[in-house]
Formats: sequence, C-alpha cells, structure tokens
Amino acid sequence: MKQIIVLVAALIIISVMVMCNCQQQPNTNIVVKLVKGVKNITKAVISGYAKSPVIANRQSICNTCQYNNNGQCSECLCVISIKTLFVNSSCPAKKW
Repeated sequence: MKQIIVLVAALIIISVMVMCNCQQQPNTNIVVKLVKGVKNITKAVISGYAKSPVIANRQSICNTCQYNNNGQCSECLCVISIKTLFVNSSCPAKKW
C-alpha cells in the first residue's frame, strides 16, 4: 500500500513538472509548494485518520483562518477538509 501511495505522489510531481515546462516560465514557488504538499499528503495518508474531536478542532481553527480561501489553504495549497483528517497533518501557520 505504501509503495502505491509513493508511486501516485511521484506521478503527481512529474505531472506538475511537465505542466510547468509546457508554459512560459514556471512559478517555482507554486511548484515547491505542490511538491511539499504531495510529500505531506503521502505521509498523512500513511499515518491514518485523526479522532473526530481533533478533526473538528482543526476545521474550526481553519474556518476562521486568514489563509482559508474558499476551503483551500493559501499557505500550503491543500484542501482544508481533507488535510484536517489525518494524524500527521500539520498547519503551515502552526495554528494546530
């Protein structure tokens, strides 16, 4: 299972790199965030789900955060409703 997750993460990274090379000059900041995001998602999925109270607390914090952009974190580019589910997930702004 872990090998499949790592393979999917690698394919996502390669896809992002190909997309960036097809356009003009890639925004390296976005590419770096995406690569870190894929790495963090892989670790999070392997770690398993957090308990319901932890998830609810994280989502409550994110709902009022200045980086919440319609359910997506503008700091790490993750979907908040998914990121808050996993044990090893962490807030890039260190709020949880």
